[in-house]
Amino acid sequence: MNKKLSLIILAVVGVFGFVLFFGFNLSNIFPDNKLQAYTLVISFVGLFGTVIGAYLGAKIAGDNARELYEHQKNQKNYEKRSKVELLTSIKLIEVLNHSIRIENDIELLYVGENDKRDIKEIIEKSVINIDDLIDGYAKPIIELLEDKELYNGTIGLYKSLLKMFNDCNRMQQHIKVINMYDKDNGHPEDYYILKEHERKMIQELYNDYVSHVRKDILSTFIEYKFMKIILDQCIQNVLKNIDNENKLFEDLKFYKFLSLPYTIKLKGDSK
Repeated sequence: MNKKLSLIILAVVGVFGFVLFFGFNLSNIFPDNKLQAYTLVISFVGLFGTVIGAYLGAKIAGDNARELYEHQKNQKNYEKRSKVELLTSIKLIEVLNHSIRIENDIELLYVGENDKRDIKEIIEKSVINIDDLIDGYAKPIIELLEDKELYNGTIGLYKSLLKMFNDCNRMQQHIKVINMYDKDNGHPEDYYILKEHERKMIQELYNDYVSHVRKDILSTFIEYKFMKIILDQCIQNVLKNIDNENKLFEDLKFYKFLSLPYTIKLKGDSK
């Protein structure tokens, strides 16, 4: 405020000095018309001030209009981005609910040596099919990627969804190149689809559970657990690209081993 006041005072003093200086010089040149000399200088200052005032007025108006446009543009982009993130959050509720169901199935696959049930009874009647396990993660993400609204979101969100889509495809390819029901030679290794750290993860899971889970079901148990870990990591990667205010699922209560009895289906979703 003091700086602005100083500039105003300086401008007034400068104009006053300008009028006195040039008025005095012109009055010496035309001694018979001193009043007209000062009038001429004042008129020139007035004309100059009018031009400067018009320029400053136009500049301020232009700056305000540009700022208003940028604000409206940013607000519109924010609303579009928020809409995409809200849609993604709704889909993630479905995916997170599926993840809980898979956790339940993994517990059912934790079968000890003393459990004499037939493997078909355990796998075919008690737990979700491995293809359906992957579908539960993949299909909601595919629906998002096929929605043109997604293009209004951030590049980070789009890339995280693409990564999850890619990992779902990799997991589907992975189960086609191994025999997870093989119980004779340890857990089958996949050097074609999996990355090195993923193969290491499977080996660590095998070492952790080899003495706890029945041999004929061990590989199935490990594959279910491994895929859940990989695809849950994808979910977390997507979540990092959603603003906290748009993370709807944080307002929901998820219980371990209890999936939600009701889920949200957006209009146009397949039943």
